[in-house]
Amino acid sequence: MTIALSKAIDHGGKKITELEFDFEKLSGRDLADASKEARLMGDVTPKQDFTCEYLSAVAAKAAGVAADTILELPAADFMRVKTEVEAFLYGWALPTVGKA
Repeated sequence: MTIALSKAIDHGGKKITELEFDFEKLSGRDLADASKEARLMGDVTPKQDFTCEYLSAVAAKAAGVAADTILELPAADFMRVKTEVEAFLYGWALPTVGKA
């Protein structure tokens, strides 16, 4: 999945205008590592599932960038990324129309 950014960002000396997310490549280890990373960013909530730090860490792993890169996106872009991560993590819980 690709998200076009409203404003180019600098990543490793390159200007990036879109981010490509490959959520399917993520493993349970990646999600556990994202949890640890969120804790290192100061997230102390008992359940991290919906914190900006955790969702940013998951997004970063799917896009191959640093979590800080995700956190520094313009707010509108960040919210689009955050929404896509939530859909990936919790889409299995959504009702499926037309299935018995």
